[in-house]
Amino acid sequence: MEIDRKKRVALMLPIIIFLLLVSVSYALDLPAYVKVLQAIKPPVITIHSPEPKNYSMEKLWLKVTVNQPVDNWWYKLNSGTNKSFTPNITIDVARCGNNLTVYANSSGNVGFSSVKFNALRGDVDGDKDVDIFDIIKCASAFGSKKGNPRFKPVCDIVPSPDGDGVINIFDITAITGNYGRKC
Repeated sequence: MEIDRKKRVALMLPIIIFLLLVSVSYALDLPAYVKVLQAIKPPVITIHSPEPKNYSMEKLWLKVTVNQPVDNWWYKLNSGTNKSFTPNITIDVARCGNNLTVYANSSGNVGFSSVKFNALRGDVDGDKDVDIFDIIKCASAFGSKKGNPRFKPVCDIVPSPDGDGVINIFDITAITGNYGRKC
């Protein structure tokens, strides 16, 4: 089966342009060659937080990394508008069914990465509801501090997103305030 001439040219054109750019850049300077290769590829984004799981807080860290220099960042949460940001900030999220997409622009090339997760304040056992089992889990850690064997980081939910290092009445109140809610 023979490919017609127009299709052959269309298939070869990107390869020819790439080789031409590499040849010119390499002849001038090796770092320029690397810059040309980076300029051709969109950035690869890794979302470290939030992860695809259930969270017991509704304020979470947005932690991302990328494989090359980036001109600007933005994200879209659920059906909201695009929001510019600088990596490693906290964001307020919806109670359930979150879909977060992070975008990065590098020299006109845009990369993106997405993650789906739930956030239900007080759902410390991750079963998508706040019930007596969440209260019992945290009541057993009541009064414990970070470093104590009874301390359960998932129960330290006030203040968001990292807690205060102690399981106290504020944490239990936050759980009971959402008692009966489900995702």
